[in-house]
Parts: sequence; C-alpha cells; structure tokens
Amino acid sequence: MKKVLSIFLLLASYHLSSQTNVDSLLGALPEAKDTLRLQAIDEILTIVRGTDKELAQRLINEEYELAAIIDDERFTAGVHNSNAIFKYFQSDLDSAIFYFEKSLISFQNIGAKEKVASLNNNIGILYETKGDFEKSIQSHLASLKIKEELGNRKGVAISKFNIGNLWTELGNYKLAKESYNEAYEIYNDLALPDELNDVVFNLANIASNEDSTQLALSYYKQSLAHYEKIGDQYSSMMTLANIGQAYNKLDKIDSALYFFDLSLPLAKEFEDIEQEASLSRSIGVVHSKQGNHSRAIPLLKRSVELFTSIDYKDQLSDSYQYLFEAQENAGQYEDAYNNLHNYAILRDSIASKQMQTDLIELQTKYETEKKEKELILTKAENDKKQARIILLTSGLGALLLLLVTGYLAMREKIKRNRLEKEKVDLELSQAEQQLEYKKKELIAKVLQLSKKSEFLHSLEQELNELKTSVGSSITKSTSRIDRMITNDAIDEEEWDQFSKEFSSVHEGFIKSITEKYGTFSQSEMRLISLLKMNLTSKEIANILRISDEGIKKARYRLRKKMKLETGNDLQGIILTL
Repeated sequence: MKKVLSIFLLLASYHLSSQTNVDSLLGALPEAKDTLRLQAIDEILTIVRGTDKELAQRLINEEYELAAIIDDERFTAGVHNSNAIFKYFQSDLDSAIFYFEKSLISFQNIGAKEKVASLNNNIGILYETKGDFEKSIQSHLASLKIKEELGNRKGVAISKFNIGNLWTELGNYKLAKESYNEAYEIYNDLALPDELNDVVFNLANIASNEDSTQLALSYYKQSLAHYEKIGDQYSSMMTLANIGQAYNKLDKIDSALYFFDLSLPLAKEFEDIEQEASLSRSIGVVHSKQGNHSRAIPLLKRSVELFTSIDYKDQLSDSYQYLFEAQENAGQYEDAYNNLHNYAILRDSIASKQMQTDLIELQTKYETEKKEKELILTKAENDKKQARIILLTSGLGALLLLLVTGYLAMREKIKRNRLEKEKVDLELSQAEQQLEYKKKELIAKVLQLSKKSEFLHSLEQELNELKTSVGSSITKSTSRIDRMITNDAIDEEEWDQFSKEFSSVHEGFIKSITEKYGTFSQSEMRLISLLKMNLTSKEIANILRISDEGIKKARYRLRKKMKLETGNDLQGIILTL
C-alpha cells in the first residue's frame, strides 16, 4: 500500500509541471506483472480518467491484461468497475452500465455482497440519468435487499432516499413520502444531520408541488437553519428563494420580498446567472403587482439581460412578458410595444421549434409503421408464392393419386387448393386496406398537429399564471455524481498513508499552517494538502471524487475559516507556507 501511494504522489508531482511525461510515469510503476502494479495503475486512473482519455484507455487495457495473468475474479471485477467509471466520464452511459453489470456478476460469484449492493446503487443512478426509472427502481430495490440482509442501516436509508427521488420524478408523491419518511427515521436514529436535511428539503419540494404551501414553508425554514449552521451559503441562497416563493403563494408580499432580497446578493456573489435572473424577475413581478413599476422595470430588464446572456429562451420569454406588462401599466407604451414584439417573436420561435420536433417524431412513427406494413406485404407475397408451390406440389401429388383413386379425389384436392389461394388473396387485400387506412390516419394527425399553434395563445394565459416563481428544486446532476463517487472513494487507510507521506514530503507544513490559522478538519486538511501540491480545481475534484461545484464550495468555506480577505489568493498563500 505504501508503494501504491508513492506512485500516487509521483503522479501528483507530474501535475505540478506544464507537461506530463507519460513514459516516465509508467516507468515508475512496479515492473512485476502482479497485484501491486495493478493497484498502482488503478491509482493513476483515478487522476487521469476524466482528463486524458487516451492514457486512461491504455491503462485500462493493461489492467485487463494483468487481471488475466493474476487470474483472480475479484481483480477482474475491480477492472470492470474501473472501466465503467471511465465510460461514465466519457458520457457513455450504456457502456458504463454494461461494465458495472459485468463487475456485479463477478462480485456475485465470489459472494462480495457489499460490492454487489454498491454496484446496484450505481447502476440505479445511471438508469435514473437515462430516464429509465423502472430499471432504476429495480436496481435500487436489489441494493436495498442486500443492505437489509447485511444490517447496513445507513445503506438502507440511502436506498430509501434514492427510491423516494425516483417516485418524485414519476410524480407519485405518496410513495415518495413513504420512502423519505423511512429514510428520515433511520437518519434520525443514526444522528446524521446532513442526510436528515436532504430528506427534509425534498419533502419541502413535494409539499410545494402539492400546494401544501404552509407545510412546505415549515420544511424550507428547517432546511435553512441547517444550511446556516454548517455555513453552506449556496444552499442557503436557494432555500431563501424557495421561502420567498412560498410567502408569495400565501400573498404575504412583504415577507416574500424580504427573503428574495436576502437571496439575490448571494446569487450575485456565487455568479449564478440563472438564479440571479430568476430572483430579479420574481422581485420585479412582486413590485409590479404592488403598482411600484419604477422599481419593477429595472429588475425585469436585468432578468431579460441575464437570461439572454445564457440563451434560456423559455425563461427569457416569461421575462419579456412581465416587462412589457409593467411598462404598459407605467405608461411606457413605446418600450412596452417593443418588448411585446420581442416576446411574440420568441414565443413563435419556441412554438415553431416544438412543432418541428413534433413533426419529426410523427414522421419517425410514420416511417416505422410504413416499414412494418411493407414487412406484412412481403410476408403475404411470400405466403402466396409458398401457396403456389404447395399448389403445384399438390397437383403433382394429385396426378399420381389420380392413377390410384380416380377423378373424384383429384377434384376434391383442386377445390381445397382454390380455397387456400382465396384465403391468401383475402389476407393480402386486408393488409393493403389496413396500410391505406393508416396512411389516411397519419395525414389526419399531421393536419391536427398543424392547428396546434392556433390555441397556443390561450394556453399561454394559463401557463403564465403557473410560471411566476423560481424553480422549487436544485439541479440533481451534482447529487447523482456525488452518490456514485462515494462508492468508489479512497478508503481511510489509504488517506492515512497519504497523510504520512505528504508530511514527509512537506515537512513542517502542517505545523506551520495550524499555528497560523488554527486546527482544520480531516476533509479540510486533505483539500489543503492537494492545494499545497499546486493541483488545479479539476484535478482535485478527480482525486476527491466530487463535482467542480463541490470544490468551489469547499474552497469558499476554507477561505472563510482562514479569514482571508477577498483579494487574497487561497492557493498562493498555502504554497508560500
């Protein structure tokens, strides 16, 4: 293990320079074709599989060769797992699922139940990403069953939470709440506040979607207290916006504005353009309802500007609508007309794009049905030819039979053949009629679709009443990646060994930084160590197996703890120590 982590430190040192000498790096690996080299290669893969596709593929190929030499199914399973993660980094979800499943089978063969449960969890996450919720639920249920057998209560809670997310996606809030509440009880017993808060936040979103606004407000405030306690300002920003929206639904305008105004500066600080645009619009709409158009119009203009910069057409359309309405109410008719024109052009563009998508989908269905009918006609023609062959054969047989049985037997045979031919002709005629009917039906569908735009305007009036708020849920890609990465993280023994070797390489560094800035948590020291090695945020994310947004938040909390001023460079300060 010590040699493996030495290879890890060597790889990290290569990242300190502008070029990476791949041959030298591989030359530093153990030469023997054994488990030590395999483990060392796997450590290198954790760094390069998200950044150097060609090198990662070479290393994976060698891992397969070494696993074949070692001839141990556990190592083969591990290589499949490593390959699956590599495919995931390449956004090849189907291949990732394929290799996860191969790894799962191998671990099943050797009875490694914990690994099987973990892999089922990962497969479930990938199916969820693909939108195949049925297979995702099956995988999470398989993971849940094993965790229950092993008595892994935290693992059971995680599976319950994941299943609750899937039921939420499917709109079955009843089953979602049942799963969330079961997860909540376990997390509460195990005293896991972060996980408890994740459940509370999702219950808040469900309550909001079910128009149980007062209950949603209670949940959101509970989440906000947790985020403020742990200093998670980004999540606080999102939750403040949700609380403001809840108060807006309850017609408590002053309270809504208060929480919107608390969230907006944080959105600017985090440079979250989408959130800043949405909050600017929400605050502008509230001011407009109050008749305070002088305050509403600049905010709505800002919303239009921001949504334009990120090309969010649907959101931009809504902002244009609220802006021209506010300008019209304020008597700014020329500006109102111009923005109404912009709104109309944008809505036509969105409707046209949707129409084009619908037509392509309908054309695809038509081509599929056409091919199916062609197959039916081909089969009917083949049946007809086959019937003719049978007829000829039967005729010859009948001729021979005539010599034995006489004319009457031959006439009966010809009668049966004629009936068979009429049956084939009837089937062919029915197939042709069915094809013609489907063609007419398809034309009717296209005509119906072409009229869709005629009622878009009336439909918009109803939709606009439902789009005056900020989105009520946080993007889920980050949590998904985090959940999968958690199952493949470096274990504590490896981190302990890494810390020892880091201390030997950077002697006196830890003492120096703690004397100057106080003590740090284990996760903070890991981040500080990697920053000291002059790694980029992307490289650190690969090592710690967290998202780019997670690195940003971790660096923000570390700056806050070290009480650094805005102009101070966090990594520069650490490098000088």
